[in-house]
Amino acid sequence: MEILRKIRKATLLVRSAGGRADLVHTLGLRSRQEEKTERYLEKLGVSRYLIKGYPDECPLNRNKAYDLANLHRIVRRLRPRVVIEFGCGYSTLAIAHALKTNSEKHGRAGRLYVVEAVERWASNVREKLSDLSDL
Repeated sequence: MEILRKIRKATLLVRSAGGRADLVHTLGLRSRQEEKTERYLEKLGVSRYLIKGYPDECPLNRNKAYDLANLHRIVRRLRPRVVIEFGCGYSTLAIAHALKTNSEKHGRAGRLYVVEAVERWASNVREKLSDLSDL
């Protein structure tokens, strides 16, 4: 009966466009995945770059952390030579770290090009990535 209740609730969330996060939470999958995500980002040292810079910068929440961990894993697995991103933010930090790690572990350097219209946000990310400046 419990699983049927969860399925009904999940169906309602999907219909109401509650989002993936609500659906995953309803199905009871968040806590284990959150822990894995936090451990992954901590273990590889990505977390230290995912800090809030400006006061009006959106804080990193668990949904974003989950997506960033997946993005990091994808870049690590695919080992791209060039990544182009439009708009910088937490994803830029995750991609840059993954490219740097690939370069160190596999000797395959990747380049990250970011197009950002607002200098303030670009400098915010540059400041966070100061020790990954060879990217």
